[in-house]
Amino acid sequence: MGFEKVDLSTCPRADAFDMFKDAPNPTIALTSKFDVTPLVKLQKKGWSFNCMMMYCILKACKKFEGCWYDIKKGELVKYDWMCIDMIVQGKDGKLYYVDMPDLDNFPDFHEEYIKVRSHCRDNCQNRKFLGRDHACISTSAVVNREFEAVIPNYFRDFFNPFFLWGKVHRAGLKKTLNISLRVHHSFMDGQEVGEIFNQIQYNMTSLKQEIKESLLSRHDEGKTKE
Repeated sequence: MGFEKVDLSTCPRADAFDMFKDAPNPTIALTSKFDVTPLVKLQKKGWSFNCMMMYCILKACKKFEGCWYDIKKGELVKYDWMCIDMIVQGKDGKLYYVDMPDLDNFPDFHEEYIKVRSHCRDNCQNRKFLGRDHACISTSAVVNREFEAVIPNYFRDFFNPFFLWGKVHRAGLKKTLNISLRVHHSFMDGQEVGEIFNQIQYNMTSLKQEIKESLLSRHDEGKTKE
C-alpha cells in the first residue's frame, strides 16, 4: 500500500497533530545559511550543483520521522518509501514537475538526474510516481537572485516538506546559500527542522568522500567482473 495509519496512542506527535491538523495555516518555515563551498568545488569537476543539493536534502530527510508523515482523510499516516522532486523548465518555456527516486549512492543519483531532467525538458512532460503512495520532498531553486529567505506558500492539499533556495553568495573563498524549509507543524517542531539543517550541512561536507568511495567501489566491482 505504501503507507500505514499511525497509532496516535503511541505516537509522540499525537498532541501536535490534534492541535494543528485543522489550523488555517498549520506550517512553520525556517531559513538557515549553509556553507556550500564543498558543493561549488565539486561542481567545477562536473557534478550538478542542483543535483547535489537534492541528494544531500533527501539523504537527510530520510533520517527524520516527521518527513515520512502525511495526512489522508483527516488521519495521520506514515509512508514506507520516499522520493524528492524538482521543477524543470521545458523547451516550450513551461514548468514541469519531476520526481527523483532514492538511490544508494550519489554517482547513480547523478546519472539518473541528468537523464531524467534532459528527457522531461526535451519532451516537455512531468515525471511523477503516481502509481505508488510515497513521501515526497519538494524543492525549488530560484537561482537568478540571492535571497535572505524564500518562503513557499501553504497549499491545503500538500503537507510535504518544501525546500527553497536562491543564488549562491560568493564572497572570497567561502560560498554560502540560504535554504528555507516549510513543514507541517503536526509532523515536526523547529527543533527538528534545525536538526535536519545540521544533517544537510554534514552531508554537504562529506559528499566528496562519499563520491570517492562510490567510484572506487564501482571500479572494484568492474575488475571483479572481468
